Amino acid sequence: MLHLREDVLKLHNLSKYDIMEKLQTLTIGTKVDEIVLSNEINEIILRNYEKTEKRRNLEFDRFLKEKISVDGNLYTVKDIIELEKNYTPEEIFRNNQIRTATIFAKLQPNTDYGKAAKAIEGYLSPLSRQMDFKYELSGETKRIKENFGGLVFAFILAIILVYMILGIQFESFYIPFVIILTIPLSVIGMIWGLLITGMSINIMSLIGLVILVGIVVNDSIVKLDTIRRLRESGSGLIDSVLQAGSQRFRPIVMTSLTTIFGLLPLALGWGSGSQLTQPLAVTVISGLIVSTLLTLLVIPTIYVTLEKARKHT
Repeated sequence: MLHLREDVLKLHNLSKYDIMEKLQTLTIGTKVDEIVLSNEINEIILRNYEKTEKRRNLEFDRFLKEKISVDGNLYTVKDIIELEKNYTPEEIFRNNQIRTATIFAKLQPNTDYGKAAKAIEGYLSPLSRQMDFKYELSGETKRIKENFGGLVFAFILAIILVYMILGIQFESFYIPFVIILTIPLSVIGMIWGLLITGMSINIMSLIGLVILVGIVVNDSIVKLDTIRRLRESGSGLIDSVLQAGSQRFRPIVMTSLTTIFGLLPLALGWGSGSQLTQPLAVTVISGLIVSTLLTLLVIPTIYVTLEKARKHT
């Protein structure tokens, strides 16, 4: 970018208009008149070079050495103007009257989108405060954020539907509540599983969580249904819980193990395209392990506590 040297203009008392007029004549030329030939208007341009080719091929170094006459005095172009390096885009894009720029990036193979997005935001966040600009991640990251809301809604809806079905089955309000408590237990397992494997919460892990909702409640249903039938046959509360734990221990463990071993190849990343489904498999396996172990201990304890509270009320 070229700038007029203010110090030189003030020293020699030169007019900016005169300087710009001389520079225009030197480069693109100055319109001095018009002539009509064959009903066509032709402009008469005054410039320092006779042929357009010479003007277009004018080298910048040569341009700086050219001399212009201002108020009867000769000045070299480089003595009047100064050069400042500046990089400008070829096109300027705007969104809602706000100037925008798009930066494209390609991730390395097997790179996690969540980690990459966090790294980029960690770099841009302090920089945006210093330089006063706003940024927004688009592409795959934007798509993941948009789908997050839909998956969270699906997760909540799945819990509500499961609770309604269990309420109809057990004809009770608190027994489905006890069963639903296995879902937070599975979330604990999911978080630990993702932390141990170094994965982040993404679309596939949330899909795995929705799937997990339908799987983990099975163990509690089997156990609480057995407890209820034993109590209806005349067994006491504690005896029913102990007998149900003994009778249903093997079915519960075997059901969980078959699911875990079935998803193990995906969790280990075997096969082509397994990187996409690996978070889903890790979510289901880790959530199922923790929920199964805690279901055998925590769910019966909560059930006994609620039953005793009901008798005292």
